[in-house]
Amino acid sequence: LYLIRSAVREAADAGHNILVLFHKELTDETLEDIKKFETVRKNISYGWMMASQRAGTIVFHSREFLSYRKHLLKSTDSQFYAERWKKYLHPKLQKLFNWSLPRTFLKIGLAGLLLRLIETLTPPQKNVIRHLRELKPDVLIATPVNKRYSSMELEYLKAAVSMGIPSAIAVTSWDPITAKGVFHIKPDRLFVWNDIQTKEAIEHQGMPENTISVVGSPSFDKWFLPNVHTPREEFFRKHGLDAGYPFLAYLCSSGVIAGDEAWLIRILREALDASEDERIRKIQIAVRPYPTNYDICRNLNLKRTFVVPEYGPVKNPSENQQLLYDTLYHSIAFVGINTTSMIDAIALGKPVIALYTKQYEEMQLGTFHFRALYQEEALDLVDTENQKDSLYRVLSGLIDGKDERREKREAFIRRYIRPRGLEVSAGRAILDEIEKLIQVKNA
Repeated sequence: LYLIRSAVREAADAGHNILVLFHKELTDETLEDIKKFETVRKNISYGWMMASQRAGTIVFHSREFLSYRKHLLKSTDSQFYAERWKKYLHPKLQKLFNWSLPRTFLKIGLAGLLLRLIETLTPPQKNVIRHLRELKPDVLIATPVNKRYSSMELEYLKAAVSMGIPSAIAVTSWDPITAKGVFHIKPDRLFVWNDIQTKEAIEHQGMPENTISVVGSPSFDKWFLPNVHTPREEFFRKHGLDAGYPFLAYLCSSGVIAGDEAWLIRILREALDASEDERIRKIQIAVRPYPTNYDICRNLNLKRTFVVPEYGPVKNPSENQQLLYDTLYHSIAFVGINTTSMIDAIALGKPVIALYTKQYEEMQLGTFHFRALYQEEALDLVDTENQKDSLYRVLSGLIDGKDERREKREAFIRRYIRPRGLEVSAGRAILDEIEKLIQVKNA
């Protein structure tokens, strides 16, 4: 919900009734936290999706095969995605695809045709059909629909298409079109961030171009609203930082991308400490661990390096968003490997430094979304082990007030995050597209 929150709010403010459905694996406590986000809007309600009936079925495995196949076909530059998705297959099937012959067969057109035929011949879940008949929605928006293990929003999309209910998929992150699985069901509309994702959707998902709408990124609408930061002294005191010196915001990547990156944080600290410039040696590091990979940062024990927050991830959504905003706002720059938070930093006007090592090269330059940042020159890619001077040059410039990539980042925002104009939110653009779908239905 947090990734399409602006679209939900825009629709509610326009007078539409919104029902947001969640997976059963969320807890009632989580749902209560979500409700607190929207207490002032009476026309937003929440509920649960029906239970899945797909686990272990033929269609379940065929979907995983198709997603693995997609990555095999697109793995000319990098095997990263294909190898990652293979791990989601049944263990016996993983062993099978260690051999080249099964992989070659899976890539041929006949294999794709047969797997897609299984989806075509599999009817929607009856419990989902009944649920949608009870709800009688004017339009159904599903997201993300293509993560591993056949998520339930895909079943709702499948049922909606079969029932003739106008439908859409909303892209809520920078990499689901390329890095995740197949859109097994094609909706009436696909809402993408920008022209880059339009090309990706055509190439990687086979979406017809006339069904794609460029709306911008709803995930980052929150940073274009007035945000109030915690006072500098209060923020520094709360998290153990020295307010007399600047700090870098090191935002960790997911465990899938980076694994244990504590070693790289240590190398960064050593690089800072080795500088001949005292101002660089005094720079602090505020490390924000990835929520599901927190343990890697519990025993850093590095001077002028602090874990924020120290005792574990913040579960309350509004408090977590505030902490992210404060951390980036008070920092002199973002530092990390490969994470969506790079775009959070860019949206907030912060320089981005990506730490390059051979170990992470495939997770960076081998991924489509990171390459877009790199090719747009919206970040500095620096090798802290072998080219410390490039890091020192960037940092000394920032300390002196020289932000060489500001214009590149601003251009990136206009192209990548808000292609309809800086004043047009993605939430508003999505609402416009939804209302068009409803008008066509009612015509």
